Order: sequence, then structure tokens, then C-alpha cells
Amino acid sequence: MLSQDKLAFKIFYEGIFLGKLPLITQREIEKYMEECNLKYRKEKNYNDLLIAIGNVCKNRKNINDWLEKGAEEIDKILIRKNWNL
Repeated sequence: MLSQDKLAFKIFYEGIFLGKLPLITQREIEKYMEECNLKYRKEKNYNDLLIAIGNVCKNRKNINDWLEKGAEEIDKILIRKNWNL
């Protein structure tokens, strides 16, 4: 499983399944990013990530579809922090 897939799952589980998505803070997202070994791409930031997550959430009904599209969108905003893993 790729790092972006792991982050998409964490966001899905915490945000959608547990119903906390509007309450997930920047600190929590960045903690998830750290756990998944991810950092922002150049010129990208937390707001870009929130917009991508919001767009994925509002247009997806199927769990697998959400995870796949979520990972794709996250990949556009985040990259691996450490490539030695």
C-alpha cells in the first residue's frame, strides 16, 4: 500500500466512518502525514489538501471509489518525505 493510500484510508476512517471530517484539524492531518511519511509538494499547502478531500467526499458514494480517488488527489498534493523507507 502506498503512503497516499494509507493517508486516504486514515482520513476516510476518521472523517467519514467516525463522522469527524469537519472536525479534523490541521494538526491531526499533519500527524497523519507524518505517520504516512508524506510532505506537501512545492507550492501546495493544507488548504489545497482540504479542497481535494472535500471534492472527493462530495462526489463519491462507494468506499472503494472514495479511497481510490482520495489517494489520487492526495498524490497531487503530497509526496514522500523520506525515500529511504
